Amino acid sequence: KLLIRVPPTIRFVLNGKLPPFVTAKDVILRIIGDIGVDGATYCAMEFCGEAIEAMSVEERMRTIVTKIYGGDGVVLTKAAQKKLALMEKNGLTQLPVCMAKTQNSLSDDASLVGRPKGFTVTVRDFEIANGAGFLVALCGDIMRMPGLPKVPSACAIKVDAEGNISGMKG
Repeated sequence: KLLIRVPPTIRFVLNGKLPPFVTAKDVILRIIGDIGVDGATYCAMEFCGEAIEAMSVEERMRTIVTKIYGGDGVVLTKAAQKKLALMEKNGLTQLPVCMAKTQNSLSDDASLVGRPKGFTVTVRDFEIANGAGFLVALCGDIMRMPGLPKVPSACAIKVDAEGNISGMKG
């Protein structure tokens, strides 16, 4: 039996009006500082709510890259800028941002293993993961797995005592 463990998600909901001169980025940095370096090890961190939605997509990505990944900033290609403008026009930029990049590095360059310094993350395109509810920023040159439905087709496959397989689609 194959079991794949999905990391737990720590969800931070930031609602209400922030005081003058305090930004959502300030609150995120405070939370990260409070939970410490090990506080979210092997966890996904999701920041959501009114304060986050008030940030632009570029501001959210810049916060992720500079404060979580330790990079210098984020750059959008011309194609990514055009796609983001289209998504803004269609009201899709309030979705949570997912940064799709190499798993080998906190940068978008698989050869810069670990936690490199002095890098910029390049966003080459955007996609909507409608089922998951994310705006996905495609960074660097990565191989992506297809998204799975809520109930994968493999759950319908059965093998009886005689070895006969049923439930396969396609």
